[in-house]
This record gives sequence, C-alpha cells and structure tokens, in this order.
Amino acid sequence: MYKIKIFVGCIIFLSFNVFSQSVQTDWINRYDGPLNYEDILNAMVLDNAGNVYVTGGSYGIESGHDFVMLKYSASGELLWIRRYNFTGNEIGYDIPAAIAMDSAEFIYVTGYCWELSSSKYVAVTIKYDSNGDTVWTRKYGGEGSNLDWVQPPLFVNTDKENNIYITGTVDTDPNSILIANVIFTVKYNSDGDTLWTRLYHNPNSYLDVAYAMLIDNDGKPLIAGTCQSSFNPTYNNDIQILKYSSNGDTLWTQTYAGPTNKHDIPNAMAVDKNNNIYITGSSLNTQLYNELVTIKFDKYLNQQWVSIYAGTTYRQDEGKAIAVDTDGFVYVTGSSFETGTYDDIITIKYNASTGDTVWIKKYSGSGNYFDSGNAIALDDQGNIYVTGFEYASASGNDIITIKYDQDGNQKWIQKNNLPGEDKAKAISIGKNKDVYLAGQSSTGTTYVDFIVIKYLQDQTGVEEEYTNHPNNFYLYQNYPNPFNPSTRIKWQSTVGSHQTIKVFDVLGNEVAKLIDEYKPAGRYEVEFNANNFPSSVYFYQLKAGMDISTKKMIFLR
Repeated sequence: MYKIKIFVGCIIFLSFNVFSQSVQTDWINRYDGPLNYEDILNAMVLDNAGNVYVTGGSYGIESGHDFVMLKYSASGELLWIRRYNFTGNEIGYDIPAAIAMDSAEFIYVTGYCWELSSSKYVAVTIKYDSNGDTVWTRKYGGEGSNLDWVQPPLFVNTDKENNIYITGTVDTDPNSILIANVIFTVKYNSDGDTLWTRLYHNPNSYLDVAYAMLIDNDGKPLIAGTCQSSFNPTYNNDIQILKYSSNGDTLWTQTYAGPTNKHDIPNAMAVDKNNNIYITGSSLNTQLYNELVTIKFDKYLNQQWVSIYAGTTYRQDEGKAIAVDTDGFVYVTGSSFETGTYDDIITIKYNASTGDTVWIKKYSGSGNYFDSGNAIALDDQGNIYVTGFEYASASGNDIITIKYDQDGNQKWIQKNNLPGEDKAKAISIGKNKDVYLAGQSSTGTTYVDFIVIKYLQDQTGVEEEYTNHPNNFYLYQNYPNPFNPSTRIKWQSTVGSHQTIKVFDVLGNEVAKLIDEYKPAGRYEVEFNANNFPSSVYFYQLKAGMDISTKKMIFLR
C-alpha cells in the first residue's frame, strides 16, 4: 500500500542576502580548450585531500570533439590535463558523460565515442590513476556487437570491491528502421575484465531509456529510467526502476505511471542507509504541464509513497537533484514556475518515512526570469547546499549557491557573475565544509568554458548558532519508522523549559516516559526501545513550556 501526497501552492520567496562573514570565494578556475570553442563540463568528483577532478567534452585542433579531464589541487592549482580521442575518428564526437572514484582513488570516466569503422556510437570507459596515467580503456558496442548506436546519457559507478558498472541506452536492432531501445549494463572488475553484460527490455515497452544509476549499500546496481508503450515519442513514458544482484541477476523491476499515465521522467536518484530508493523528476498533469514528483521505493522496489508538488499557476515544475540524510529526511531541488517570476529555484524537504512535506523554499532571481537548482549536497551537520543558476537582467545567467540549515533557514547566498552565461551543474562538500562547484560559462570570445569554483566557509559562530539556538519549536518524525525494536526521536525548543516526552498507545494510555526534566533551548534526541511492547501504532508527545506536539509511530516485530 502506498500514499500519494499532493502539495499545491505554498510559496516562500527568499530575500537576497550575502553573508560575507560566512562564505567567500577561495578560487575560480576557467578552462578554455585548444580550439577556443565549445568545452562543456559534465561531471565532478572530489578526493579525500580536496583535489578536484572534472570531465567534459572539448574541441581539439585536429582531433574533433574529445574527452578531457582536469585535476585541480585543493588550492586551485591545475595539476594535469588529459585528453582522449577515440582511435581513428579525428573528426568525430567523443563526449564523456559521467565520472566516479573508487576507494583506492582511481578515477573512471565513461562516455560515448563515434566509431568510424562501424558508423556507430560506442560506450568508452577509461580508468586513470591519481597522476592522470591511463590504466585501461574499454569499449562496449560498435563493430561486431550486433548493436546499433549507444545513446546518451551514460553513467558510471563503483562498489565497495572497486568493481565498475556502466549503464546507458542502446538500440538492439541495427538492421531495422525502427528504434528498439533497451537499457544495457556492464560490470568490470578493477583490472577492466568484463564480469557480465545485461540488456534489459520491459516486455510491455517500446523504448527503454536509462536516466540514473546507483550502487546500493549491498553492492546491488539500481537503474532508474523510462519505458514507453507508444510509437509517439512525446507521451506515455512511465518511470521504471531496475535492480540487479551483484552477479547480474534481475532481482526486481517496478514502474510508476503518473496521474495522467502520460509523460513521467526520473532525473535523479538517491538511496538511504536501509537501501530505500528515492527518485525525483517530473510528471505530466491533466493540463499537460509538468509537476515535480518524488517517489520512495523500499529495497524490494515496492512503492511506499508519492509526493507531487504543483505550483500555484500549474506550469512547469521539475525535480532535478535529490539527497537523503541519516536522520530520515529527503531533499529535492529543481525549478518551479510562478506567474511574474517564471522559473524559480525550489528546494523541498520531505519526511522519508511518510512523504510529508516538512518545508518548501523558493528563490527568484533578480531578473524574475529563468532560475534553476541543478545540484544538491548535504554536510555532516545536516546543512543543505543547492546550486544552479539565476537570470539577472544585467548579466544574464549567474551561478548561485544557497545554504540552508535543516530547518530551512537560509544561512547564506553566494553569486558568481563571471564573464558570459554561467551555470553550475555539480556540487561537493569537502572535509572542512569547503564547497566545490563545477559548471560552465560562455563568452563571446571563448564560446563555452569549464568553470570550477571553491568557497571557504567561516565556521566560527555559524554552526554554533545553529546548534544551540534553534529558530522554532519542532518535534521531528521518529526514524526509522516503522521500527523494530528501537527508534530515535529528535526535537528542538527555542526557550529553556521543563520538557516531557511521553509515549501513548492507541487507546490513549501512557506506556512510557522518555524525558521529564528541565532543558535549555537547543536540539535534542532520545531513543525509544519497544522490545517489551506489542506490535502496534503508538503516539509520542512533546511538551516544552506552552508548546505541545504529537506524532505517530509504528512498531512492527
């Protein structure tokens, strides 16, 4: 059984404040390729020392469009550049789509390349060491494979044993004028040996396309994509999820068809510590406008809940990035249309257990035009970082990054108005809470360039203020929920007071008292162990001074 939550029209616009004492730009690096033309960054990864690896496509002087990867030190020094041109396609396209790093800090880049001998696109995966030396290169598809074009996007990820997985979309019928797309997945070991290859075709689908891939905590690959049962490429896409075992066995598949059973797209996926899966994207409504959809599946791909956000003007709303914390909350960012401000950056916090909306924040840029959140990251204190771009009437698109605490309070906003049109695509948080951004910037003289940015945060007082002085009274949903046999309950109070937390059964009888003491203003957590209680629904109630809040929890043996 699952629940659908529809949230309509709660809009919170954020004022623009740059707290210079909290964040500052440490360095900005721009990469313009040798042809001074189109250099489009696609992905970024960060190592434990704060070195940054970015990859994307770049035009070479005599090599066409190539893979390029750059490594920057934590201080912003360019350590090396590596370019890759697929053999024999000096005029062809080689476009890297994704990057991953294993536990030994080897780097893997995958993308698609034009193979002249077969006149097809193939998937190419390259393993580099930290010095930029190529360890191995592997190809999937192309000549002799009885497959037609490999199609973007492609994805790469690694498991705890440093095996490498790539996935994407391939046409399986090179001799037919009809497109017959299926999802392919390849597993390599760390030496580059192919352990297995799988092609997945939904039996009720005409086209299957991959949109995202993750490896869960048990080493099982998860792929989110779409399946299509119509020859019309515009409608009838359903979201589908596919889970393999580490041996390549198909464990479970699941689909989601939105309210209109038309066009549903998964843009991003996350997994929590219990291997529950969360997907965000868009779903077409009855007025043929996109709504922002977020879905939770359990580790067996049973759908748990669906939450749909529709802006007040019912235009275009879309989730583009998703993250999940260890306290039972899910965060989504993307864009949402509003009359007068067009697309705004939207960030939503959900309760992971129930799908209930905890808060929604919107940001409209100074130009009141097209703004978007493209990437999201969390730090170890529960702060949320959203990056993307805003449109400013004087300068065009500017990179913008917003930091929220876990209560949705805005901590700072940082803008970068670089020469040209600027967009951030990726964000990572370093060990010292340094913030790394990667994206692209276009100018009239260098066309499109890579952009990599590092921010420094002033930790003095900022996190202390957050920890000791909450801005509102709140009782959080317990986590996990349902639970067996113990769960954690968190709360916060803005004033010092005598505080109690009591547990009641469904008849209203008090069965446990977890807290009964004076506590100063702050944030707290307590464990409830129900080992001696029967399976049932229970309620826990917080009283702090004049404030009272009650929530439901479920104990299942």
